[in-house]
Order: sequence, then C-alpha cells, then structure tokens
Amino acid sequence: MTAFEAFFGFTGSPFSRYISVSHLLETESSRELQGRLNYVARTRAFGVFTGDAGTGKTAILEWCQEHTPGKSILIRGSATYAQIVKDIVTEWELDAEGAKLPDYEKAILSETGHAIYVDDLHKAQPKLLALLKILAERHKICGSILAGIKTKEELKQLLWGMETI
Repeated sequence: MTAFEAFFGFTGSPFSRYISVSHLLETESSRELQGRLNYVARTRAFGVFTGDAGTGKTAILEWCQEHTPGKSILIRGSATYAQIVKDIVTEWELDAEGAKLPDYEKAILSETGHAIYVDDLHKAQPKLLALLKILAERHKICGSILAGIKTKEELKQLLWGMETI
C-alpha cells in the first residue's frame, strides 16, 4: 500500500492501469462495441478495434473473454510465438502428443469454435498472424483482435492484405 492509499484509506490504487472488468463504466459506446464484438463471435469473423494507450482495450478484451461461452484465451502479442502456442494448448487442455511446437500447432488446428483474443496485435510475430489467418480461413475460431495501430492501411499491411476485416 502506498502512502497515498493509506492517507485516504483506499484499499487499492484508484489510478491503476489494470481495472477489473467488474469496475468498467457502461456507456453507449461500450454497449455498441460489445454488440459489435458479439456479432464477431456469432459470425466467427475477425474483429479489430484500435485505440490510444490507456483507453481500456485490454479491459474490453478481458470482458470479451469472460463473456465468451466455451473455450477462449486472451494472449499478448508481445509474447513469443512458441509461448503463445503452448499457452493455447494448456488453456484449452488439448492433447498434444509429444512436447514439440509442431505437435502443439497440430492440436490447435484440430479444434473448432474457440475464441482467441489478442492484445497488442501490433507487437505480434508474423508467424502468429499466419496461424490466426489459417484458423480464421478454416472457420476454426472467432478472433477479436486488438491493435494499437491507427490507420486501416497500416492494419491491412500488418494482416497481409486481408481485404475484409
């Protein structure tokens, strides 16, 4: 506890970057975004939303994951590809014979209907983007993806020219 928190009798920092999903303020904009993300989930499409640092993108992804029926995972684009693949296999409790990366990839590719949420997409390795693209093309996942990129052209370049986003 900091001196500031102790002085005012706070039980936690009111200025933390990490806000519990239960403390999010529901606004017309947040309801619209939730509706759009629900549409993405129903249609198994890629959903991409952007915003400046500190605007609550991670909190929205956490909300999405908490409200997704079935298996889902929130991954950080800044993690290594191998770690992300291993985390997906672990989180989804997949049977991956052997302990090698190709076995993990094969196990993930055999799954259907799960959601993958990616935070900090702009930091993701190209190999992760390729895996997400394959999963989406095979209608294996619905993915809601966050990127800290401002223009649609930069986003298309990052996603290798996918026309529909």
